[in-house]
Amino acid sequence: MGTFFLLAAVVGSTILVCQFVLSLLGSGDHMGADVAHDLSAGFHGGIHPGGDFHGDHPGDTHAESEEHTGSGHLFAVISFRTVVAAAAFFGASGKAALSAGYAPSTAFVLATIVGLFAMYGMYWLMRLMGSFDSYGNERIANALGRQATVYIPIPATRT
Repeated sequence: MGTFFLLAAVVGSTILVCQFVLSLLGSGDHMGADVAHDLSAGFHGGIHPGGDFHGDHPGDTHAESEEHTGSGHLFAVISFRTVVAAAAFFGASGKAALSAGYAPSTAFVLATIVGLFAMYGMYWLMRLMGSFDSYGNERIANALGRQATVYIPIPATRT
């Protein structure tokens, strides 16, 4: 059991570190576009058949009311990055539990719980980082008549 935990920790950690380094170097730009995200974009977001993005139309509440239910939420959570994070934390926590003197079955249960938390934590981080993304398709007409904060003051009479 200890070898299994060690193997999961080494493989998961190695891939996790490689992903991080590639992201820092700029090679990981498209690594966030996991299969689960691509599949869910086809069902919950992306482009309408008419070519318009969700959320572009005034009164369009589909993007605001998007909810994952049942297996749809599970498939949104499972991606390559989340599984790699789960494997790394599963292995490390399982090995630590065995080193602390826990029984192998208890160590397996603890490692599974920690791995699931790591999987969901990575999903949450990727979703948070994805919320910072901008597609550049905002329509000025949607801003008319709404309150806003001006970050750059506009001088009077073009001075």
